[in-house]
Amino acid sequence: MLTIDEHITFEELPFHLGLLSDSVVFISSDLKEIAYQAKQEKKNIDINLFIKNLQLTVKDGTIVIPAYTDYLKDGDTFDYTKSKPSTGAISNRVIKNKDFTRTKDPLHSVLIWGRDRDEIMALHDNSTFGENSIYGYLHQKNCIFIFIDVHIINSFTFIHFVEEQLKVPYRKYRNLKINVVEGQDSSIQHVLFHTKKWGVLNNFDLLNERLLQNKRMTRYTYRGIFIDTVLAQDAYTEVKHCIQRKEYLYNFSWKEYVKSFIKKILGK
Repeated sequence: MLTIDEHITFEELPFHLGLLSDSVVFISSDLKEIAYQAKQEKKNIDINLFIKNLQLTVKDGTIVIPAYTDYLKDGDTFDYTKSKPSTGAISNRVIKNKDFTRTKDPLHSVLIWGRDRDEIMALHDNSTFGENSIYGYLHQKNCIFIFIDVHIINSFTFIHFVEEQLKVPYRKYRNLKINVVEGQDSSIQHVLFHTKKWGVLNNFDLLNERLLQNKRMTRYTYRGIFIDTVLAQDAYTEVKHCIQRKEYLYNFSWKEYVKSFIKKILGK
């Protein structure tokens, strides 16, 4: 475990996470504790400056920030210029940053900046976790995932790409029809969503433990919080090993099964 000096500001963190100038970086975060500590010191955190410093650090690379709308249901509408991300403060600030471009996946759009912008914008897969989705790109480029004060259970969507690749038995495809708006035009897009079967609850505790034990994940401590980093190909390997050993990344809950059944009956 590594320690980042408490005198380092939130905005300076990109300089202290072992990033290279050509890194592909994916940021997941929960900034509530960092913002609370800043407020106690009568300060405000500056997400724009954090992003500017990240751009300086990976000046020859690519930044990817989730702007997911995975709350959308069959028949809902996605407008990449207006649909609000469900992925936290950084996403909702960066979506206003003209340096970044939002992709058009109705469920798992991302905000991108840097070298591979055009390559990412050209990606298309009928499956939101498919080989030609953003997750296939992250795997191919061996992206570095950064988790700022957030557990992988709440943020590591890349795992579902691996599960789809390995055809795990506890997930299934759903075909969603999403109304996609682009300017004055709109069209129905069919999206394959490899989602949990009824009663399945994600459980990544064992995976998190294995990533740390096998030194595939680097953990930093900073002002009482954890910041974790892991490379995409290392994560893929560890997830694959867990699944091949039948150490599935879920628990089964009859309560959750019944809830799903009732929702189906009620048409929710």
